[in-house]
This record gives sequence, C-alpha cells and structure tokens, in this order.
Amino acid sequence: MNSWVEKHTNDKIHDLIDSNSLDQYTRAVLINALYFKANWSSPFRLASTRNINFYKTATDIVQVDALQRFRVYFKYYECPHLKAEFLELPFKGNEASMMIVLPKERDGLAALESQIENVFAPMHTLKTEYLNVILPKFRIETSINFKNILKNLGVQKIFNETEADLSGIAGEKGDLIVDEVAQKTFIDVSEEGVEAAAASFVVVRVPTSALNINPKHFNADHPFIFYIKVKDTIIFAGRVTDPKH
Repeated sequence: MNSWVEKHTNDKIHDLIDSNSLDQYTRAVLINALYFKANWSSPFRLASTRNINFYKTATDIVQVDALQRFRVYFKYYECPHLKAEFLELPFKGNEASMMIVLPKERDGLAALESQIENVFAPMHTLKTEYLNVILPKFRIETSINFKNILKNLGVQKIFNETEADLSGIAGEKGDLIVDEVAQKTFIDVSEEGVEAAAASFVVVRVPTSALNINPKHFNADHPFIFYIKVKDTIIFAGRVTDPKH
C-alpha cells in the first residue's frame, strides 16, 4: 500500500500507513492519493532569488530565500474587510493558479483564519495590477491524524462500535468501524513552479509605456495563507508560518 502511494505521488509521500496501525481486526484500508505539479506561466528567475527577513512574529525573524519579480502584471486584490492582499500566480495551461493571501499586519494571520470561509470564497474582484512581488520559497511536509479533529467537529458515530453504520461499504451495521484517519502532504514552491502531493492565467509582460508607472508592492515577509485551485476548485490549501519548516 505504501508503495502504491509513493508511485502515485511521484515518490513524495512515504510510509503513509504505519504497520502498527494494522492488526488482525483490520478489514479495509481506504487510500486516496493526489499529486500536482505545474510550472508558473512566467517562471521566477533563479538569479533574482534573494535572502530576506521573514517575520514569524515581531521578534522572531528568520532568513529565507525569496522569489522576486519586479514590474510585472498579476491578478491582485486588496480586501479592506479581511485586511488582506490577494495575489494570484498563474500556472501554464490556463486552468490552475496559486492564490497567496497575505494579512496586512505581520501578526494578522489568526484574525484572517477566523474568517477562513471568506478567504476561500470565490473572488470576483481580482484585477490585473502592476506589481513588485516578493514571495519566500517554501516546502511543507505534514502528517496529520484526523481522528480527534473529526470527533471535535461532531463526527462521532463512525468511530463507535455500537453506532457505526458502514453497511454501504460492506456487511451490516456494526460490522465495521473507522479506527484511524490519517493524511500526509507535501508541497514545494520554487522558481520553476509548484510540486504538491496528499494546475491559469497568462502573465502580461510590461510594455515600455508602463515603465513610468509606480508598481504596488506585494511583500510576503510574514505568515500567510495559500491555496491552489483548478477551475475554481481548491485542491490544496495551507499556511506558511516559517518557510524553513
């Protein structure tokens, strides 16, 4: 099973299933794998990557490598209600993009996450803006056990021997219960694009006539939310609080 997951995530997810989680009572293991890799429609130049300060908090600062593009056009929106900036970075293929949602304040991530439904709501007000963009390179690898999370959300019966009804899968009511729900994820953001495991819009180059216009600055030097969407369907989402971890 782990070999199947490795194969279907381009060898990015390893050891999804711990042998200790299986025993003589195990009757089924349901596995889902998702792999995504796409290049930016307009890649960041490797030579433009620079070291910047990233403010994990006001007093906790780390040095990170950052992607940089200056005097370019991207889809952008500044939301006064959420006190956040939205930047859409397109991938090749005209179907997928990555959205970066940056709080205006360096300590604004918690407030932004408290309105997460609005963060993920379809954005109809994005428009093409002339920008300078600074975005830290980041790689995220996580392992999450969803059992307690689901229980806290009210999903209780499927874990209970007397209440579970998975007869739609096999057997009768009470024959099967859910014991573990686990997920591993991987995402890597670099100059070329994004590789993720658990695809847009064209960037217009700057015409000569625009060189005298002052660009807006999008500087992701503090914690932010990101998500990847394909045809308006979000397939990956997360937050960056430390690009190095």
